[in-house]
Amino acid sequence: MSTTPQLDIVPFPEHYAYVLVESGESKEIFYLPVTAGYVGFIERIACDWFEGTDPPDTRSILELVIDGFTRKFEYQIDINKPYVLDPPIVARNYIRWRVTNNDTKSHYFGILTDGYMAKPK
Repeated sequence: MSTTPQLDIVPFPEHYAYVLVESGESKEIFYLPVTAGYVGFIERIACDWFEGTDPPDTRSILELVIDGFTRKFEYQIDINKPYVLDPPIVARNYIRWRVTNNDTKSHYFGILTDGYMAKPK
């Protein structure tokens, strides 16, 4: 008899989000609460400036916050070539992306967060 539990798996409802951030502003791009009883598994991430806009001249900071733990990105991970997380990052409460535009011009910033939520059936 197998001891592997059966799982109820639900893909993340949104994978991609973007926002216009004015010079010197900080904004939230993405927020996903983990549904009660589920655990989130983040399999791929990416962050970049929206196609058709110039990249920032100065270091702008994108922050991925998972359950209160923050990882800062001062570089681009192309949306078409996301970083694969193996094993996936586990989220028990929420997943959030924030951006701070340190440039003198406004920019569109985009993020990709791909994964699923699972719970035992």
